[in-house]
Amino acid sequence: MVLYKTVACRARAEQTIERSRFIVTIAPVSSKEEADGFIREVSDEFKDASHNVPAMVVGDKMQIQWASDNGEPQGTSGAPMVQMLVKEGVTNTAVVVTRYFGGIKLGTGGLVRAYTGTAKLGLEKAGIKEVREMLEVRAQMDYTY
Repeated sequence: MVLYKTVACRARAEQTIERSRFIVTIAPVSSKEEADGFIREVSDEFKDASHNVPAMVVGDKMQIQWASDNGEPQGTSGAPMVQMLVKEGVTNTAVVVTRYFGGIKLGTGGLVRAYTGTAKLGLEKAGIKEVREMLEVRAQMDYTY
């Protein structure tokens, strides 16, 4: 029985959209605290970036869904990434999309497409795995049986 789906490993991918550089870092996490630590680590690594937009979905039933727009217009970056993760059925995952502004404004629709597209790129690079409920059985018997 499949319990939930998550990313297979930590991954990073990058793309350029209208001269802005978007870098996604994605990782499997098992708790909100672990996700918070991952987000701090990536934000510290790219502290010179224009924006480090975090999002997370945690819990086998996706109980914790959180994101921040980190200075981008409200609802244009973090929330769409959470929606994309939920739509893909992926949980226990944290993602940070880092943006180095290239001088061209993308508009609200462009920002939504850029952030969700970059997050999706990271999801594809990390791969998705299923976490299943398993039972291991060991038996010992005489050779005659």
